[in-house]
Amino acid sequence: MTTVSAITTNSIAAALADESVATMQKIAKDSAARVAACANPALTSVERAKLLQGGVWYATDYLEQKRLVLDDEGKFGRFRSILFTGYLSSTSFTKLRADKVASWVVKPDVLPSAAIDAAIQGPTVIDCGMACALAKHAALRNVIGAEKYNAIFKDRLVLDNDFDALNPFLEPIPQICRGALVGHRNTPPYRTKHPLRDYANLNTVAVGDGKFVGLGTPAEGYTERQTQQMFVDEFNRPYDPLMGGLATQAQLDYQLQDNTPKEIARKVEMVCQVTLSVEGLQEQIRKYNLTPAIHDFQPDLIHRIVQIPQDQVSATQWEKVIPRFQRFGQALDAILKGKAFVKALADQKF
Repeated sequence: MTTVSAITTNSIAAALADESVATMQKIAKDSAARVAACANPALTSVERAKLLQGGVWYATDYLEQKRLVLDDEGKFGRFRSILFTGYLSSTSFTKLRADKVASWVVKPDVLPSAAIDAAIQGPTVIDCGMACALAKHAALRNVIGAEKYNAIFKDRLVLDNDFDALNPFLEPIPQICRGALVGHRNTPPYRTKHPLRDYANLNTVAVGDGKFVGLGTPAEGYTERQTQQMFVDEFNRPYDPLMGGLATQAQLDYQLQDNTPKEIARKVEMVCQVTLSVEGLQEQIRKYNLTPAIHDFQPDLIHRIVQIPQDQVSATQWEKVIPRFQRFGQALDAILKGKAFVKALADQKF
């Protein structure tokens, strides 16, 4: 039996990598199976509805299936907001930000470890970045233990791409390693042609052997070229900004509010003349320096958490040890008291 004192930083890093990959593969496998099952033309509405009762979904995939289940545009209209806000069970989470973004904080009476499990079980509607965050949260929980995880993240578990509770435990790293978070970026004109679709980027967990797993990939992952081919296929979809009625004009206008109608029309006319290839995308990547963003846990920090006795770990105590987590907690408290999100983050330099 390995004692706490015998655990090394390297063994911690290896365990975090293994757990990150295993959980992201679990999420990706379940998601891909549900999407594939929904493509069966013989599927009944009851069977389709059952598939929607679990799993992690992109908003567009979820809404396409929800519309088929309801078969009523009036009823379906109530769900269109999910395109911006996503969905997490209100049993475990409550909305943090009231604006049109996906942002949640764990409820006070819910254990953070249980909330992570509930989000992975679903139904959950989020983007690729949050799916990776769930995998990394689960990995951290599994390595340091649920008891410590719950003590540290009590009232502090936030899922938000701009303000995730995990961010203070991560750092940029210079090269890809197994378990790292790797953000692949599509060509910038993708957002012009498909302003509301999901593949302007793809956040993944590095599996090793040059493969990456994320929401929308197979469980075994994609190579970089396969990821680029997926980006190309998504870019070359026909121009349909409202996605066949999944979105409303108001949602599209909100997304494009920084552009004038004339600018939008000019950009769309130009981009719709282009048929992208993998080689063309690779040239765009070089031109715009779209190198992947790479982050991972700070292994020394996680090693310290493992070494600290359980009775000395709490969110308040640990905030004193990690300045970024302390600032995170102070910003979260300000937001919960009503301070504007951007102002709260700026005040704490978070």
